[in-house]
Amino acid sequence: MKKVSVIVASVTSAVIIMLAIFLPVSERDLDKKAERQILTLWQIDSFEGGTGSRSAYLKRVCESFEKNNDCLVTVITETAEDADEKLSRGVAPDVISFSSGCDGVLTYAERIAKSEFSGGAEINGVFYAKAWAYGGYVTIKKKGKIPAETVVAKGKTTLPEVAAYYAGVDLGGAKFMLPKNAFEYFTENENVMLFGTQRDIYRLKNKLDEFDITPIEGFTDLIQYAAVTTVSKDKANLCEKLVGHIATSGQSGVTSLGLLPVDKNCKIDDNGLIARLFDVNYDKTVSVFLSDGVRQTISERLKNASTASEEKADFLKSVIKSLK
Repeated sequence: MKKVSVIVASVTSAVIIMLAIFLPVSERDLDKKAERQILTLWQIDSFEGGTGSRSAYLKRVCESFEKNNDCLVTVITETAEDADEKLSRGVAPDVISFSSGCDGVLTYAERIAKSEFSGGAEINGVFYAKAWAYGGYVTIKKKGKIPAETVVAKGKTTLPEVAAYYAGVDLGGAKFMLPKNAFEYFTENENVMLFGTQRDIYRLKNKLDEFDITPIEGFTDLIQYAAVTTVSKDKANLCEKLVGHIATSGQSGVTSLGLLPVDKNCKIDDNGLIARLFDVNYDKTVSVFLSDGVRQTISERLKNASTASEEKADFLKSVIKSLK
């Protein structure tokens, strides 16, 4: 019995010693996890990309950011309408990835350093977001056909009319439809020109040889931005760092979305589908913070055939922003 008691006592002592050694380490680990910053990022799609999910892409980009910054980033997909409703109630994420049509962002957006292609996020010399991806407008015609009419792919918040104006493309008498409907109309009719976007190039990817595709230079409002919108001062620096990561280090895979990276040093590897847009000179845009009403006014002014070209030019001077 004495031997058994000694053995039990020895085992008990060993367990106590092990607990004494290892428990403090576990507690420290728990404390460390408790101190880890948790960031929330909303992804809002307001214009068509080319392919793939912007939310899934940002999750991958954020995973690489987490490894080097001891934080966790939760990416949530929101519609512009839902995001605006939440922002109006004071519910804001730490970072928002957005484009035109989400008016509530500016209320929360923090000042941020100037970056490439971000002129649409500038107000009175101050920048409130960084661009991280963009697309462009194109005209598409069936080879050997002379178009008798034009159909324009117009999203809820996009301004193809402005792109057409600066490119000298006459949209008089054109049909304006939602992007998918415009593409269907184009493919179902022989003598039609489609004024579309890079998304339509992907829709035609298996038969591009049958079409003449011309990129529209000058203007694009198909730009995805990222802004710091946190209400926590403790998170502000980390959020700005994340936005910078998305707009720089996270650029290499943007073409997997059928969009273009703002970093001109990136390699474009998409089998030539939208590589033709990478060298296009885009130097104009509009503010990403424009209200629905202002965008509607721009659209109506440019579509009005009775408005003289000089009047349109003067009007656009008040809303156009430089991308340089």
